Parts: sequence; structure tokens; C-alpha cells
Amino acid sequence: MFKRMSGFKSIQRRIEEKLIQLSFIPCKYFEALYIECSTKITCHTCDICEVDEKTIRGELLELMKAGEVDTKIELEKFQLFERINSVSTKSKEIRILMNEHVDEISKGAYDKLVVILKDVSIAGKLMHQAIKSLYENYNFALDRVEELKSKCNEIIASLFSFKFCNELGEFDYSFEDPEVLIGNSLRGTLQDVINVGAKIIHIIKIFSYNHRDLIIDEEEEDADKKLQIIPGAEPFHLKADGPKVLLIHGFTASPTELYPIGKYLNSKGYDVYSVLLAGHGTSPEDLQTKKWSDWWKSVRKMFKKTADFDYVIGFSMGALLAARAAVVYKNQLKGLVLISTFLKIKPPIISKLAFTFPIVKYFKPFISKSPETEQFFKDNNLISYMKYPVSAVHESIKLIRFTKRKVLPKITIPTLIIQGEKDDRVDPENYKTILDLIPAERTELQLLPNSKHIVTVDVDIEILFESLSNFLVATAEKD
Repeated sequence: MFKRMSGFKSIQRRIEEKLIQLSFIPCKYFEALYIECSTKITCHTCDICEVDEKTIRGELLELMKAGEVDTKIELEKFQLFERINSVSTKSKEIRILMNEHVDEISKGAYDKLVVILKDVSIAGKLMHQAIKSLYENYNFALDRVEELKSKCNEIIASLFSFKFCNELGEFDYSFEDPEVLIGNSLRGTLQDVINVGAKIIHIIKIFSYNHRDLIIDEEEEDADKKLQIIPGAEPFHLKADGPKVLLIHGFTASPTELYPIGKYLNSKGYDVYSVLLAGHGTSPEDLQTKKWSDWWKSVRKMFKKTADFDYVIGFSMGALLAARAAVVYKNQLKGLVLISTFLKIKPPIISKLAFTFPIVKYFKPFISKSPETEQFFKDNNLISYMKYPVSAVHESIKLIRFTKRKVLPKITIPTLIIQGEKDDRVDPENYKTILDLIPAERTELQLLPNSKHIVTVDVDIEILFESLSNFLVATAEKD
């Protein structure tokens, strides 16, 4: 049985630290190269990076020679090292080409290449974050890999569409042209970054980096099938030929609360999918065992199975997961819809006392919902648990904090926020915080004056439908 890499001491830990340091060099190098090329003034940071890279590489090789602990682990580390090293080598080639041919490249082409260098530095940063996360939390590492693949493919697509003209305005795209040489070198670098991501995924499938065994997706699915899903709580798929939409339900609930939206969108020609989050639709005891990363994993699986979603719509806690999907899959999604976002929950004291939940859960593992709430669910054919697992409530609060800090400030795709003004579960003025944090150029707000939390079965449903339809149509036309 393989030892976990994060458990190794001395040499092994130093190797990991050096790999992380080495992975930061390309990011720093491309940022410096961007500055050098945009100002046309030699940036000595590039020279420093080259010296640092050579030093770290030498130290790594010495450590790897001494670290004969586990053949399999050593092999994986060495292959990761080789792929990072390849990215570093190509980055230096690009600098040489840019400096050699600076006077031969037209101003328009040069300016475009400078912009691309900035984007490549972002891809390098994502590579570094993925490798760093590899030794901290493999779920975060997988997310960074998804982002870096998406970013790299986006840049590569822009390089393929790069057209160069001579002074007469005629296309001049021979392989001797400096622009083409640099473009090909950039493509090769980006492909190497993608290869680093592929190696990270491979390593994650073999080892666990957060002190627990990794359960591979296929094994998880087999385990999920053994759990009895409450009849009616199953995820639904309403087929059509139009754009694909993913619906994400809320805490302790099921896809039933989003079925009205699904049915409406399907009537408009949308291909609608829903997801059943881990621990939901089975039993409160099952939910008690889940972490918020498990809920996110359920969403990620949907994107893995159906790779071409156009829109993601999240309700309540599901809105937090939808927001994260909008960041990770931003290059494929056309829009994000956040409904009754689970950001500031009622009563506020719950969030303030969250630090006590890890202890409270042993004395009071569940909190019952009110009889009125139970009747409301029955009257509206909604399937939800009638008690909250305290441990899961704690996880939901951790998800809120993570989303506010790490997700909302990164949302750049068009976003529609829908909020009931009489919301009895979350602060009705949640939307103000969301609008303050989201940097997206296009954000829309639809307030529902007479609706409480579960707006999908409330009196303003027609207003909701209309605003949703208008937003999807508008973003599709823009695309």
C-alpha cells in the first residue's frame, strides 16, 4: 500500500516544496516577459527567474537522487518535474524569439502577442496553484486543472485565428515569419501546461494529499447507487434540442423545488438537466456524513458527463455551487442565474455560533423543522428532509464563507440575480452583497415583491419566468 505523499518527512517534503517553487517560475517569468515586451525595456526579473529556475532544478535533481523511498511515488514526481521543466524551457525560447524579431514584427501583431503573453502568465499561475493544491486539497487541485485547461484552450484558439498581413494588406502566413514562429512556440508552451494538468489528474487518481483515501468517481457512483433515493427525489432530464441548462437545488432539498423552472424552460425549447447533490434525496443521516466539497463534486460530475452546458441556475445553497461552476467553467457558460442565494441566513445567530457546531453535533445531531414548514412542503409536492443535520449546517456555512471570499469576486460571465423581498430563510438584501462582490460586466437583478424563500412555488412565479426567459434570450443573442 502506497504511503501518502503529504505524510513524507525530510527529503520527500523538500522535494514537494521544490516542485511548488519550480512551478511558480513560469508564471513569474511570463509576467516579467509581458512587462519587458510591453515597455520594450529589459526586465531583469526574467534573468533572475532563469537563475532561480536553474538553481531549483539542480536542487530537485539532487534530492530525487537521494529520495529512494517509493519507486512509484518517485517516478510520478520525476515525471511532474519533467513537464514543469518543459514549460520553463519553452518560456525562455519565447523570450529569445521576441527579442530577436522585435524589429521584424508589425506593431499590430506585436501588440496582440503582448496581450497573449499576459494571458499565458495567467495560465502559468493556474498551473502553480494546481500543483500547490496537490499537496493540500485534491478537490481544489482538480478545479484549478479545469480552469487552466479552459484558459489554455482559449488562448490556443486565439492563436489559431491569428492572421498576419504584409504592408499591402495581403495575408502572409509562411512558416518563416517571426509571428508564426512565436505563435507556434506559445502553442507548444500552452500544450505543455495542459500536460502538467493531465499529470496532476493522474497523480490524484493514485494518491491522496489530504490524509484520506481518494475515492475515484466510478467507485463513488457505485456507492451512491446502493443508497435508496426517496421516490420522486431523483434528478430529472427534460430533453429538447435547444441550449443545455443545469439546475442545482438547495440545502436538505431535492430537484423537486426546481421542477417548475425546468418545465417552463423545456417548454421554451431548452434541454434541462438537474442534479441530486450528495447526501440529498436519501436520508438526513446520509447528509450528516457529507462535506460541502462532496456537494461540489456532484456538480462537477454533471459537467464531466455533459460537457456542453450553456447555463447554470442555482437555488439557495445551490446558487453557491452554481457560482463556483461559473468560475471554473466560465469559458463554456453563457450565463449564471442565482435564485434566493444562501449567503446571509436567518437567524444571523446561526452563522455566529457556527464555531460551536463541531461540538454541538455530538449532543444534538439534528434540528427539526417546524410543522408549518412540513405542511408547506406537502402542499407544494416538494421533497425535503424534515430535520437539519447540525454537521451539514456547519458545512453549508463554510461553503458560504468560501463563496464570498474565493468565488463571487471571480465571476465574469453574465449573471441574473433573483430574490424574493419577503424571504424568510435568507436576508432579502443578499443581492446587495452579491452585486458588490461580482465583477461581471453584465449583472441583472429581479426582485419578487411578494415572494418568500422558495420562489419557484410562490405568487410571483410568472415574473420569475419572464425575467429568466429574457435573460437567457439576451445572453444567447449576444453570444
